[in-house]
Amino acid sequence: MKGIQEFLKDLKTNEELAKKFKGVEEAEDIVKLAKGNGYEFTEDDYMDAQMDSVSGGFDIGSLFKTVKDVVNDDGWRYTEDNNIAFNKETGRLCAYNNAKNGWEDIGTIKL
Repeated sequence: MKGIQEFLKDLKTNEELAKKFKGVEEAEDIVKLAKGNGYEFTEDDYMDAQMDSVSGGFDIGSLFKTVKDVVNDDGWRYTEDNNIAFNKETGRLCAYNNAKNGWEDIGTIKL
């Protein structure tokens, strides 16, 4: 089975997988749903990844390294390619869906 790093990478790049996790916020629920989709990690692994995101690591972490320093008036930070947006106030993470020509929630990061 795939681990936490593969899960985070796939969650960022696989639209179908991201849809399955839309609105799921509790670590216990995320771990259970992930296991049903071929990933194996613990709640502690997931929470460690969340903590890494706050301190700048996190392999959604490569994402945050590309976030522009400028915060738009709407409170969102965007990656340099404008495909991922993060709202520090709410923890919402969105990805731009080119096929639908619009933004979709891909999760919430608890800060």
